[in-house]
Amino acid sequence: SRDQLQQDNLALSNDERQNATLKLASAQRELEYLAQSFQEDRNNRIQIETNKIIVETINVVNKFGRDSGYDLIINEGRISQNTILNGGTLYKGASVDITNDIAKVLEKNFQEIKTGG
Repeated sequence: SRDQLQQDNLALSNDERQNATLKLASAQRELEYLAQSFQEDRNNRIQIETNKIIVETINVVNKFGRDSGYDLIINEGRISQNTILNGGTLYKGASVDITNDIAKVLEKNFQEIKTGG
């Protein structure tokens, strides 16, 4: 530890002190590198999983629209992805809101995946 290094520093020769200081600096750089690598890996994994959820949601919305006979379903910007779904709402009557229906389908799909079926 740093405190131990300071205590030992008094009893060390100049060469030993320089070697110990270089070792500590090297260990600090390695720790910083590992922390940065871990953070980048974590961010990449989060992005991959987020993209999977977005793709699954888009697929469910497309299938639901087809199966339900909708002519148009427009996103209100809640799914943030560089797709056509970033458009605004042109018209939406109260009976056209399918949010709960989509949530039910997504939950059913999630449960099927979770149970392996």
